[in-house]
Amino acid sequence: MSFAFPLIFHMSINSAPIVILRLSKNVFVLGLVVLFLGIAPLCAAQPVHPFIQLKQPSPFSSNTLDRLQAVEDPTIGVYYSRKAFRGDDEQSERASEAIKQWEYFLVGLQLPYVLISDTLFSDAKIAPLDILVVPFPETLADTSLTIIQSFVKEGGGLIASGYSGKERKNRRSNTLFKELMGIEELEAMGVRSGRIRQKLQGGHTIGKNLPIGFELDLLSNQEAFVAHVGEGRAVGPAVISGDIQSFTCMVSNVYGEGRVVWMGFSPQDVPPNSEQQKAYQEILLDAFVFASESSQASVRRWPQGYQSASAFIQLPSSGYQPFSYRTSTDLLLHVFTKHNVDATFFVVLGHAQDHPDLLERMVENGELGLVSDSPKPLSGLPEEMQYERLSVSKWLLENEYEQSLSGALPPGYFYDANTLHVLSRLDIKYILSDARHFQEPMFMEWENELDYRDSLVAAIEVDSLMDSTPKKTHERLLRIYPSLFSYDLDVPLSKEEERVLAGASVENRWAYRLREGFSRVHLSGGLFGFGFEPETMGLSKQRADLLDSFVGSLSGYNTWVASLDTVIDWWRGRDSISVYLDNVSATSAALRIENEGEKVLQGVSLDLYLPDMDPAGLHIEAGELEVSIVAQTENNYLVQVQRLPKGEHTINLMPQSKGTGE
Repeated sequence: MSFAFPLIFHMSINSAPIVILRLSKNVFVLGLVVLFLGIAPLCAAQPVHPFIQLKQPSPFSSNTLDRLQAVEDPTIGVYYSRKAFRGDDEQSERASEAIKQWEYFLVGLQLPYVLISDTLFSDAKIAPLDILVVPFPETLADTSLTIIQSFVKEGGGLIASGYSGKERKNRRSNTLFKELMGIEELEAMGVRSGRIRQKLQGGHTIGKNLPIGFELDLLSNQEAFVAHVGEGRAVGPAVISGDIQSFTCMVSNVYGEGRVVWMGFSPQDVPPNSEQQKAYQEILLDAFVFASESSQASVRRWPQGYQSASAFIQLPSSGYQPFSYRTSTDLLLHVFTKHNVDATFFVVLGHAQDHPDLLERMVENGELGLVSDSPKPLSGLPEEMQYERLSVSKWLLENEYEQSLSGALPPGYFYDANTLHVLSRLDIKYILSDARHFQEPMFMEWENELDYRDSLVAAIEVDSLMDSTPKKTHERLLRIYPSLFSYDLDVPLSKEEERVLAGASVENRWAYRLREGFSRVHLSGGLFGFGFEPETMGLSKQRADLLDSFVGSLSGYNTWVASLDTVIDWWRGRDSISVYLDNVSATSAALRIENEGEKVLQGVSLDLYLPDMDPAGLHIEAGELEVSIVAQTENNYLVQVQRLPKGEHTINLMPQSKGTGE
């Protein structure tokens, strides 16, 4: 293999020039010039987020995309139109920029690829490929589309990003593109439509390790294109100016023997900030895994193979009414006692002292959470004043009821950096937030939010204070987002809800929205935090009966019902897990799983996709670990590790026939 003259891109890493080495015609890899050695070892390009790794995009997931790094015979092709490159109109500029951004991404991940122009596009040219990338589908010729259809139908993978709905002269060709993508209709959303975001709903291979509810932001100065899904599957809904839509900007589809991923926006439409770029690049890697049917291992969010988690949370209301508080709480406690549910009760110290008997029952039915001595907000007060209010409340409740408080809900959900630092000093593990964007606990990097400008003393002691802030993963505060269904009655009904609930009573509407809210979160695989305010809810006997029926029905779902403290302990333990999938072939694979925490974790569940192995069965050799296959669908396996001690462990996988010696 001979090296051609290197193409220099104007990028740098640590002030060293980046060089693109052309290994053969239109085949590219990345090199970093080391002048004193005169050689060019591979390294990551600057545009790729430093935390994004090809083989392991997140600690909870590992794949075999590294097999696409074969330089001799690249299996990734990037389509481009010569006409688009020659044009000087806006569409040509966007097409050219999209292709360049895709090349940066592939180069940064050290993925060799071939550029294929429309003039050379043929069945023979793309037959050796595993994946074809079409950065700007609007430039596709009708003849090229027919070739792509055959490629995908015979098992190829296709990733298209950008507008793909131009009205072609050949109507059959236009229909074919929608059929290929699994799309019924395409629609352009102009700049004036409002801020457009793509929400990740969860329960999908693409974006599976990003927070459920994460929203990928799309720059408002460009058009985005949305799809009404047909045979395909939406990755999540589009969100315009905060409103969830019935259409989507991302679709996956299985077409014939192949797989397709379509995104209604181009790479340059994603904001350049670190959080958005990291999320987008994880999505792209997941798209490659899906389109190429690569082997993959990932850690489930919840233990024991549960699909979702459910927690019941009593919240303090802004208008405390002793009678309503007492009657509603009494009915709730009866429901929880009947179904043996451990709930979490956030209590204002002053209110709790009015109902000592209820507090005793709360402790018997779960755990207490910290609010403060009164409903007055903490935000804006000096740190020591906040510390006094919170520490006294925590000490009195813990000593009176002999229970450690690990969660906090700042009054009114208002808090500042001082509040967060005080909660850390009090060994609080998590706080509640009134935002509803995410359906899973989120770690807070709150020490970066500290602001000492209002306090001269704090400014003098900033170094000692920063030394005391938590830095280890297991010490970080977590934020939880409860679902406040007591407020949902005031939300206008959708057209579908109006049809379903026509003539229904207020109580039945409440029950319907409760079940629908749970179903959405359950299907996403998230945490359903049912938050209720006794006074606001006004729990009548009829509504208590409906809640009783709902709680009883949860046993028929694969959802983990637990207190928030239990959920948080699991989530922190899960955060210490990493998985690695190595040496995958048709006859064997090695799955390494590491527990970097101090605790033994119970019921760790793993999803495995091993398309190269015989789906007749999987044999496992796990040494001292107790590992079992809970479920299997063709080449998809749900594997459970009963006890995962600290350290790294290897699980050897092989087809059943090989493992049994048949």
